[in-house]
Amino acid sequence: MLSHPLNNNARIAAYVVVAAMLVVIGVVVNIHAAGRSGTVRKCSSIILQQDRNACLTSLASSSNNASVCGMVSQSGKDYCYSEVAQADRNPRACTYLSSNNMTYECILEVANATRGYGACRYLNGSMESSCIETLAAITGNSTACGTISNGENSTVCYSGVYLSEAKRSGHAYYCTMVSNTSTVPEVSNIVYLGEIGAANVSYSGVGTPGQGPSVYLSEYNISYSAKDYCYAEIASDTGNATDCAMVSNSIVRGICNQTSGTQTAQSNIQINSSTISSACGTYSGENFTTCQGILQIGEAISSKNASNCGSISETIYKYECYAALAKAYNDSSFCGYISNSTASQACMQDIYYNYSATQ
Repeated sequence: MLSHPLNNNARIAAYVVVAAMLVVIGVVVNIHAAGRSGTVRKCSSIILQQDRNACLTSLASSSNNASVCGMVSQSGKDYCYSEVAQADRNPRACTYLSSNNMTYECILEVANATRGYGACRYLNGSMESSCIETLAAITGNSTACGTISNGENSTVCYSGVYLSEAKRSGHAYYCTMVSNTSTVPEVSNIVYLGEIGAANVSYSGVGTPGQGPSVYLSEYNISYSAKDYCYAEIASDTGNATDCAMVSNSIVRGICNQTSGTQTAQSNIQINSSTISSACGTYSGENFTTCQGILQIGEAISSKNASNCGSISETIYKYECYAALAKAYNDSSFCGYISNSTASQACMQDIYYNYSATQ
């Protein structure tokens, strides 16, 4: 059957329109390509290497084209790829960096900026797990920990998230979900994740965030579990030493009572030669003396009893005990037990400035 002449004309007109559109698109693409190649030629014509690298890096970043970084001199390639990755949230660009550590840091930055775990998939093995763990702690998203196949890494991830949540909120409830592991690498990783996840958090408590139990634990090489660390840190950060009662290790509990600086501390132990021997028996020399002092200071604060300080043989710890009591209860009368006039005056001034700061 013959077509109507008008239908043929309409069909021909349609073909003409489509052909014209294709020509226009082709022209636009060619102009864009010519402009880009012209810009590349312009950058490449710059004599000074530093300026040439800067030009190419800017072009690569603005066009989200990591291949342009291939034209940058060797000394500037890593910077170029990093710029493309961060400016365009492009984790693939990170994979061109010259070292695994740089690639990891680059991808972690992209993942953090996008709050997307997909970026971590550009890493392999333990680095991928570490990326997920870190982002989970920062975002407080424990669900992501379930995607980690390695059981130990998954445990670290969950515990890191709960520790960071505890520090963010100041609630020790989250510590119940932190692992009780005391394996040093695992505890270190959990503590690291907790610190990163709770970065820039401020507290209204009377404790000193970031300068509590961890200072003593690291300085005197005291072993502890991740769960005990969580309770002790929250008590110190918030100034609520009732949480210290949840700490199972007596040495860490003593440190917790000492650093929480509160009147609500509750004592779980009575300090005597037996408990000191039991808790500090693995230490010797100066470390044993330090351990003993920590326990006695902690007990003095928890019981508000200056006689505990008087039983300390080492003068420096005895003075520190009286000063800690004075600060914990904002009571300068405890400074009067310090026989050295200089140390006693320092104790009084500390109470004065501590009181002034709270008014």
